[in-house]
Amino acid sequence: MAFSSSVSYGVPPGASLGGAAGGPMASAGSQDNNYSSFPAVKIEELLSVLSEIGLVGTTHDDVARPSYSFVQTCLYAFVECLSNANGDALERWRGDLIAGAGESRDMYEEALSVAIFCREIRAMMMAATINDFSVSDLNRPQAKRFKRQMSGLVNFFRFRTDREVEYEDVVHESEVLYDERDELSRSVRELKVQVERREAEHKASLAEADVKRRDNAKLKDTLYELRQEQDRLVEEADRGKTRQADLVKRQTEITYRMRLIDEELDSLNMRVQYSPQDLHSMIHELDGQHGAKAQALAEEEAKGASLAERIAVLSQLEAKASKCSQDMNVVLEDLARISAEERELDEQQRRLEAELRERNERVQRRHELESQTRFGRERLARIEASHEERRADEAKRARADEEALRTMDEERAQREARADEMRQETQRLADEYAQQRDAFDAVCARFKRDKARLDAVCRDYITSVSQRLEI
Repeated sequence: MAFSSSVSYGVPPGASLGGAAGGPMASAGSQDNNYSSFPAVKIEELLSVLSEIGLVGTTHDDVARPSYSFVQTCLYAFVECLSNANGDALERWRGDLIAGAGESRDMYEEALSVAIFCREIRAMMMAATINDFSVSDLNRPQAKRFKRQMSGLVNFFRFRTDREVEYEDVVHESEVLYDERDELSRSVRELKVQVERREAEHKASLAEADVKRRDNAKLKDTLYELRQEQDRLVEEADRGKTRQADLVKRQTEITYRMRLIDEELDSLNMRVQYSPQDLHSMIHELDGQHGAKAQALAEEEAKGASLAERIAVLSQLEAKASKCSQDMNVVLEDLARISAEERELDEQQRRLEAELRERNERVQRRHELESQTRFGRERLARIEASHEERRADEAKRARADEEALRTMDEERAQREARADEMRQETQRLADEYAQQRDAFDAVCARFKRDKARLDAVCRDYITSVSQRLEI
């Protein structure tokens, strides 16, 4: 809010302070009783403001009977406070003007410091709506005019301080809004990264699930074929065991009969009751029976060897069935891992909902800040309106203040434009987040449908395996 000398408030650089109508003395004499748009301040208030700007130790007598040095000190302090025109700045402007001087450089250099200082004072007085200031007010100060001029500067100083406080509040609120926008942008970027990562994980899990589904289908077909082969071999093994038992029984009977025959032969050898021809015929008959029975026994042993081979094949099938059971356990472990991943996905979704609630709270706080900002702008507009009403009849004196208010309106329009841009950016981010959320919900729904389908297939598979095992 400092009024720099680079903006001359309608006074061209280097303009004379005696440029008012009638010259310096005429202006001083004719404007003593003119009315002002600001209230007169008391001496105590003036001393307080002078202390604030660095003139500590000023007394009532200094204000009641102002001297040239005191007036110059006060005006220099106000110029330095309101226009930021300190000694270094005045010296720099003086050097810039001297560099462009011509033949009268020496004389011009001597009067240049006073001219620059007076120009800054005149610009400051016009900004404070004091248009009758002249060089005589600096060289031959009058108590009444000095007090009126100090009242204008004090009111202008207070007006500047109030506007600085409101401007700082608005700047702080704007910074808070920018910080919240950056935080929301960062949150949206993090959510995008999380959604992309989860989509990649889901795609990877879908590919792995497809591979496992195909492997499971192959294992299911293989297991079904092996189960059929096992059933067939079990039936053949049962028939072989039954036949083996019959053959063993028959072999036992034949062995028993052969032992009886041997005993009978022994008894016949002991007893020579028959003729040799009869004995030879009986022995020949017994040898024929023994050969037939030996041939039948060899056939049964060959069948037993074949049955042993089939039993070995059955053992191999049982080993393959055991391996299939192990593969089924691996599939069950994969299903358990998928269930754990689904629980983790649900937990991440809950965290995402919590972040969404936090974002809604931030949006609500941003709306509150916008309402506070709007209230501040309305209050500022009311203050400006009341100030304009008081100065409605002083249009000529209010040109400088109208410039300042126009500048403030432009700044306010810029702030409103920035706020609109921020709102548009926030709406865009919200739309992007909604799109990402819809895509994420669609992916979750597809994943749940795949899970339900996989669960149904696994349940059918486990049911069929259980039924087969019970058989």
